[in-house]
Amino acid sequence: AWTIEASIMSTNIGGDRTFVGRDGNGDSGIGDGNRAPLYFKTQNGTLQILFTDEAGNTYDLSDTTGPIATNAWYNVAAVSDGTTLSLYKDSGAGYQLVNSMALIAGDTRLNYDDNGSTTAGDTQWGWSVGRGRYGGGDLQGDGHGDRWFGAIDEVRISDVALSPNQFLFAVPE
Repeated sequence: AWTIEASIMSTNIGGDRTFVGRDGNGDSGIGDGNRAPLYFKTQNGTLQILFTDEAGNTYDLSDTTGPIATNAWYNVAAVSDGTTLSLYKDSGAGYQLVNSMALIAGDTRLNYDDNGSTTAGDTQWGWSVGRGRYGGGDLQGDGHGDRWFGAIDEVRISDVALSPNQFLFAVPE
């Protein structure tokens, strides 16, 4: 189980714009070997969470309510409880569930590239804020292309599935 939260404000919603990522490559199951294990991002303004689990299953979940606006703040959260992946967005009126999907039974923990990088002195892939990684190279500096344009604040990564009333900036009940 895990939760990833962030407050975001975009100045450019065109293309792929990752605000929180998990680096690595080649561990995306039967999918794209250039894909990193996790992207919390927008694609042409639509909020998305893309991740690969330890069993090699790849999940892509998008906000069905429409794109975010530029120069406006949003609080966003992605939650996996091990059986369901959920995506939440708050544009000032409280968190709303904007999409969810069932996970495939098995090892649904967030995957990471356990092969490590080939950058001298740095054998572990890490989390990133403000960019995503896409590419097959094993150097830490390779494939940084999905850059966020705007502001990012209050990123929190939890190893539990939080409920919306536990999110950052949740309105007290």
